[in-house]
Amino acid sequence: MQTINFYLDSYKPVPLSFDSRFALLSVVLCLFGIMILGWIESSQVDSLQQRLAERKSQLNSQQQQLALVTKKLRDRSQIKGLQSQLNKNQAELASYRKILNLVNTPLYLVSVNFSQILKDLSEQTIDSVWLTKIDIQTQSLSLSGATTKPKSIPDYVDKLKNSDSLKRHFDELKIERNEEKQLVEFQLINGRLTSE
Repeated sequence: MQTINFYLDSYKPVPLSFDSRFALLSVVLCLFGIMILGWIESSQVDSLQQRLAERKSQLNSQQQQLALVTKKLRDRSQIKGLQSQLNKNQAELASYRKILNLVNTPLYLVSVNFSQILKDLSEQTIDSVWLTKIDIQTQSLSLSGATTKPKSIPDYVDKLKNSDSLKRHFDELKIERNEEKQLVEFQLINGRLTSE
């Protein structure tokens, strides 16, 4: 069996010693690590700044789009206001035209022979068309009627022109289907005498 004497000088622990090379290497490694960390942080900062710039540009774009949409909505509301004013003006113009037509009507047209109109209406008949209401004014004639054949309404209007008392220019023709009675109702509104 072999024994070892730990009290010999060769087995005595040697204290750690740091020479200048190790210190220089440590400093270089520290500086290198600091530089790498700085580079990483600067790249992160650059990336964040780039993202911030992109977000700012997106925000500016969205603000411009919002301004355009707001302007369009404002323009649409102004257009609606102008459209309603235009409709009102057109209605007033139509009423003025009616008044002018009444004023410019010759005096001989004012005297209306009601019996002659009724007689002519009774003579100008067409199959499947009948009148339900006759409104005779000094300046106009309005008729309401019904039919089972809607295609016969234009023929009836054409037949009204066969006599002098019924030669009329009607302002409006209204047609409605009455499903309950299985027929079509019509109105010839404000028929004025024509010079034809």
